[in-house]
Amino acid sequence: MDNQTHYSEIEIEELIERLTDAQIGKILHVYRNKGCLERAGLTDQDVFQNVVVQALSTERPWGKGLPVEAYMIVSGKSYISNEAEKYARNICESQSDGVQIESFASEDEDYTDNVGSESFIQAWVEKILHLFADDKDASCFLEKKLAQIKRAQILILCEFTDQVYRNVEKRIKDKTRKRFPAGIPFSEAGS
Repeated sequence: MDNQTHYSEIEIEELIERLTDAQIGKILHVYRNKGCLERAGLTDQDVFQNVVVQALSTERPWGKGLPVEAYMIVSGKSYISNEAEKYARNICESQSDGVQIESFASEDEDYTDNVGSESFIQAWVEKILHLFADDKDASCFLEKKLAQIKRAQILILCEFTDQVYRNVEKRIKDKTRKRFPAGIPFSEAGS
């Protein structure tokens, strides 16, 4: 990479370190508006961290003169689009394997008839909780999420930092996907 036209790793590190909370907030807001969670299954923080990693590794060259906010926003939008394609492919592959992720009820049917009994859902909740029985942080996270407690309160109640929260959330997603690669068999819910 040409250091005359692109920032070096050291220069990039300095630029990122100078980001203010207000700038970071604005960048995260753009990521949320671009549908990072809905389109790609990623939080705004996930996208931000990946853009920073790509920048620091010079995987995505950063032209000199391009302001830090502009680089972070453009790179984040690109990252979200790339991940959205992968996310959509994964959903399509899961559906082709017989797992119905999207609408398991037609518009004419009552949703509750297809989802099945509370015992079916409870059994799956218990399977997932059992999977994390030896993980104090994950158990706390899941317990609070099931009680529909918001992130800010979970941070306090489980004594998490933002980073710990993200790590626990990722650990839960990864382990659950690994243990139940086909997802929850909603097609069996009504039987």
